[in-house]
Amino acid sequence: MRMNFQMITLVLAIIFIIAGCQNSTNSEPNKQQTDETSSGDANVENNEADWLSHNPPSLDDVPEGPEGEAILYGYNLVNETNVYASEYVGNQLSCTSCHAG
Repeated sequence: MRMNFQMITLVLAIIFIIAGCQNSTNSEPNKQQTDETSSGDANVENNEADWLSHNPPSLDDVPEGPEGEAILYGYNLVNETNVYASEYVGNQLSCTSCHAG
């Protein structure tokens, strides 16, 4: 009985290893999917990089109340890290000094 369990475990392990090592034949994004994604936004020009573009909402669209306060705090935290998290920052850099913001 123990030998059967070990054999089944070994066979399953080999199957998973083989399945994980196979190369994908489709390395490019689905063209139809990217066309559908970019065609839904009238403000985006039609070019091949449209599916990569991201237009974040404006700060003018931030809602009132606790959710809006949290959004603005997060925005200020990553843009003025030395002010909002001064005990963790030893210089005048902010998160957006290194990371896209």
